[in-house]
Amino acid sequence: MKQSIQDYFHSLCKYNESFLKNVIVTLLVSAFVSLTPALAEQSSSSNQTSVQVIVKGNQLKSLKFEDPPEPIIPSYSTYELPNGLKIFLLEDHEVPLIGGQIIFHGGPRSDPYDKLGLARLSSAVLRTGGSERTPGETLNQILEDKAASIEASSSGASTGVSFGCLSEDLDQVLELFSEVVRTPAFPNEQLKQAKIQAFGAISRRNDDPNGIVGREALKLIYGDSSPYAVSTENKTIRKIERKDLLSFHRSYFAPNNALLGVVGDFDSETLKRSLETYFGDWQRLEDLPVPSSISPEVDRTAANQSRGKIYLVDKPELSQAYVRIGSLGGRLDDPDYFAMDVLNQVLNGLSGRMFNEIRSKAGLAYSVYAQWVPAFDHPGIFYAGGETSSEQVAPFISKIISLLDDLNEKSPVTESEVNDAKLSTLNAFVFNFTDTADILSRVMKYAFYGYPEDFAQQYKKGIENVSASEVTQAVKDHIHTDDLSILVLGNQKILKPQLQSTQLTQFPVLSRSIQIPK
Repeated sequence: MKQSIQDYFHSLCKYNESFLKNVIVTLLVSAFVSLTPALAEQSSSSNQTSVQVIVKGNQLKSLKFEDPPEPIIPSYSTYELPNGLKIFLLEDHEVPLIGGQIIFHGGPRSDPYDKLGLARLSSAVLRTGGSERTPGETLNQILEDKAASIEASSSGASTGVSFGCLSEDLDQVLELFSEVVRTPAFPNEQLKQAKIQAFGAISRRNDDPNGIVGREALKLIYGDSSPYAVSTENKTIRKIERKDLLSFHRSYFAPNNALLGVVGDFDSETLKRSLETYFGDWQRLEDLPVPSSISPEVDRTAANQSRGKIYLVDKPELSQAYVRIGSLGGRLDDPDYFAMDVLNQVLNGLSGRMFNEIRSKAGLAYSVYAQWVPAFDHPGIFYAGGETSSEQVAPFISKIISLLDDLNEKSPVTESEVNDAKLSTLNAFVFNFTDTADILSRVMKYAFYGYPEDFAQQYKKGIENVSASEVTQAVKDHIHTDDLSILVLGNQKILKPQLQSTQLTQFPVLSRSIQIPK
């Protein structure tokens, strides 16, 4: 969303001086220790980590760090209206602000193939067009006068609408919010403007090299027509009419297909009465969208088509090469999720293997990375890559593949690497629970995808229990370099001869077009 709960409540941080001090101290200490591994000795006890730092021959007093604490989730309440609307309330009286969001099952993944872009256009016009009772211009003026906001967006498996306001304006903003959610006007003029903006975005999508490699790599990994990778095109936007927006709204905007959360400076009992007033008579949807239309199965046959090949995208004006190597990944509820998340930390960062081996030692990259990115409801992706000079693209790719291969046999992760990675991962994870808006959004996301309420606590325990042998086994199970799809973007005349060199003969080189259809 353009403005989710956490965006609106970002200002809470400035009211918590001790929190900011803790952030600064933690970042400074973490950075110092990670940048000077040779100068630090680390030992673990049951609840503390001891670090001795030596600077210019002088040993400073040992610093004692408590193990990362359990994620603290403040008390919140949940209940359900008779029409099936699930509601989450979290009071926070630190500042006189209130934010909320409603999330519906159904988003771009559910778009008809000939009308790709429908979900995003629907959410855009839902907001700009206002409601049947309050036109868009009037809505804008009211919100501006009250320094309030109502925003909508659609991504992946969901579409959401959010609001933010001062506590004293809650009732009026909540009423407007309910109007936009329940009775949007979807005027043709606003649809026309939204389509113009969509055409503009499509026309500019090849301007950013990183955007190109990210988009095209997903198509290689999932398949060109997969709902997890497919691109909106001019022809699909042209086909979308007002009746399609109305149909999208009827199909997904129902109380028993949604979660509503509110966080901030309110009294729960008073707010419950208001929510009953504005949402209590909302009619249930008897024919809910089937899960397979929202989170469809990945077509592994289509996904396998690009494995073991190099795809070269020609962009002659580029003086460097952009590389993205990838394959299908896993879900957050996979047994290997924790081990692979620890691997992320081992591979990345200033002390990670990718940076040390490929950039620092070999000097082959401007930037380099490798990441296991799981998803809630479908297989995510594993990807690696970076930016390198056009003249070094072949050794760059070869080095990445070699490094990944070495994780299996020649150079598996060590207990020391894993312990450092676990500590770093858990210290970073704690900061997901410093802001009540972030916390409620996380709680709602777990509920939205059917994950256990205590998934955050499970995550901490899962990371703590990871061993080096488990990481090595997870690598063997999930990272197979022969099955990787490789995308290279740059000047074809310079890159193609290198990609066909002896270093990469196991990967046939194919050209790939990114021309935008009219």
